[in-house]
Amino acid sequence: MNIVSLSGGKDSCATAIDMRMRGIPIHLLVHVDVGRWEFPQTKKAVQQVAELTGAPLVTLPPVPFDYWMMERLVVHKDGRVSFGAGWPSRQHGRWCTREKFVVFDKFMGTLNEPVRCVGFAADESHRTESKEQLKRKSQGQQFRYPLIESGIDEESALKLCYDFSKKQKAMPGR
Repeated sequence: MNIVSLSGGKDSCATAIDMRMRGIPIHLLVHVDVGRWEFPQTKKAVQQVAELTGAPLVTLPPVPFDYWMMERLVVHKDGRVSFGAGWPSRQHGRWCTREKFVVFDKFMGTLNEPVRCVGFAADESHRTESKEQLKRKSQGQQFRYPLIESGIDEESALKLCYDFSKKQKAMPGR
C-alpha cells in the first residue's frame, strides 16, 4: 500500500506526480495539517496534487504549533526554564518536523502493510540513511523514494511541478 507523505512542498508534490506519471499506484496522499500556521499556498498545492493525481487525500488533524512554539514548558540542559521551542530553525532544531512525524507515524500504524513514499530528491539520497530513517526502518517501517528511483533532483522536481501544473491548467474545463 503506497502512502505518499504530502507536505505540499515541491519534493512531495513531485513524488506524487512522478508516481502517477509512471503508473505507480498511490493508495493515499497523507498531509499533516499545521493549522493556522499553514501557508495558503501549501494548502492549495496539497489540494491540487490530490485533484490532479486522482489519489485520495487524508488530512490529519492540526499539530498544536502554538503550544509547541510558545506555551510548552521547556527545561534546558543548563537548568534554564522557558516556554515554547520558538521558531523552527537549524540552530534551534526543526521541532515542527518531528511533531508532524509523530502524527504521521501514529496514522501509519493503523494501516495494513503501508509503504511510505518519501520525497527525497536524487541529489539528497544521503537522507535515506539519516538517524530518523534508520530508526523507522529498524522498527519495520517500509520506505520508497520515487524521486531517487527516477533520478529526479531538486531542480527537476520543481520543474516537474510547474510543468504538470501548466498542463493541467491548459486542459479544457479547468
